[in-house]
Amino acid sequence: MGCLLEISVLIASTGIVPAPPLFGGAIESHAYVLANAIAEKGATVHFVSDTTPKARFHPRIQIHKLHTPVRRFPAPFPAWILTHSIGGSLSAKVSYQVTLTQKVDVAHFHEETSALLYLALRPKVPVVFTLHNPPSWASKVPSPTEGFVRRTISVLTSQHIIKKVDRFIALSSSIATQFSEQLGLEKNRVKVVPHPIDTDFFRPDDEREREAREKFRLSGPYILFVGRLDPRKGVGTLLRAMAKSRPQVTLVIVGDGVERESLAKLCDRIALLRLSGCGQRPRSTERYYQEWRERVSGRTHS
Repeated sequence: MGCLLEISVLIASTGIVPAPPLFGGAIESHAYVLANAIAEKGATVHFVSDTTPKARFHPRIQIHKLHTPVRRFPAPFPAWILTHSIGGSLSAKVSYQVTLTQKVDVAHFHEETSALLYLALRPKVPVVFTLHNPPSWASKVPSPTEGFVRRTISVLTSQHIIKKVDRFIALSSSIATQFSEQLGLEKNRVKVVPHPIDTDFFRPDDEREREAREKFRLSGPYILFVGRLDPRKGVGTLLRAMAKSRPQVTLVIVGDGVERESLAKLCDRIALLRLSGCGQRPRSTERYYQEWRERVSGRTHS
């Protein structure tokens, strides 16, 4: 394959957990796959992140480790601030050192703290920022204190990151439109790039669907939610919408989190009886995660 991208790109992960993560860590998984994908297209990639033992990288990727002390993620909100502060600071520091010592044509950040601190150092390279965490106005929070902190973070993100970077990548058109109108951004500075889906791996599987239908006694159409039971995921909104749906369909929830008990009570209050699977991840989900990680690693080069 010929070289399609003759550039050098710095990709900074969150600095919180190694990539690809053993559990959770959607941003780290995104950065890991992106680094290998553009390296396959011919780019030289400087990947700023700690890595897990089974990580596999394309030969054109150089790893710049952070040695972060963070050991637990996801974490409750106060600790969430600490993990992002530590990881982001280390990521910004190492990223800036790389731009001083290596040829870097563009730097791409995926976390607010690292992007904010890196920009404060006034780097002489174009900067791209992808906003993965939903802004305060696009998600719910469990307490006024957390709401205040997240609103402050959103203001800092909009004024000191999105407004200053050369390109802003949003995961949805609504997020892109909101920030573009709020900050008066030119259209050519904003791109909408939704999270990709590996359709070679995540595809219809008749046998596993039959097993799932038998296990959870599912008949007819159903809606599946897989994720952390956290206020920011909006599962409560999903439950209320399901209660109003006509005709009613089954909702299957796979996940666990701080909202597990309150969501179960909400189901009782709104008489949503066709709820199945609310609770911890089954072993089959663990198997899917492991197979996906092995598949991603297998497509890269040791």
